[in-house]
Amino acid sequence: MATKIQRNEFHFVEVGHDAIIQTCVPRELLDDPNMYMPHIRGMKLALGTMLRVQVLNEEKNKLLHETQFRITAAVETHIGQDDDYGSRVRPQTNYQIERMTEWWSSNLAPAEDDIKPGTILPYEAKWNPGKKLFEAIVDGEIVGSDRDKATALAIAFDVVAVAA
Repeated sequence: MATKIQRNEFHFVEVGHDAIIQTCVPRELLDDPNMYMPHIRGMKLALGTMLRVQVLNEEKNKLLHETQFRITAAVETHIGQDDDYGSRVRPQTNYQIERMTEWWSSNLAPAEDDIKPGTILPYEAKWNPGKKLFEAIVDGEIVGSDRDKATALAIAFDVVAVAA
């Protein structure tokens, strides 16, 4: 198993003061925030920013796992660097991250192959062009919204699972 996560294995989305990290990297590698610290340094995040980490399948069309982290400290250090052009000092920000929620897993949701044709599910995610969001709808009632369709479906499924 890889001990380093490559930059092309992450996709960053900024939503207001929050950031979403979407990846196909196995969830077990993401338990240690230091594994992806080099990747979030370039995002220039502020103290208190929520990081929502989403693990997608290989086709990037299904949300498998999700959790949230919060930046609890941002410490800027100066690193000396010597090269052919001389010596210089560059700033580097190190973040302390604390996990706020346990890993959510969509293993409870029925697989698409298990759903028989013609079955009407009690939940769906519909695009609202005015709000530019996917709305999570359960039995015709809006229960939440998100910019990501997979997350909106997860919200709707959670409402159905809790009611059952």
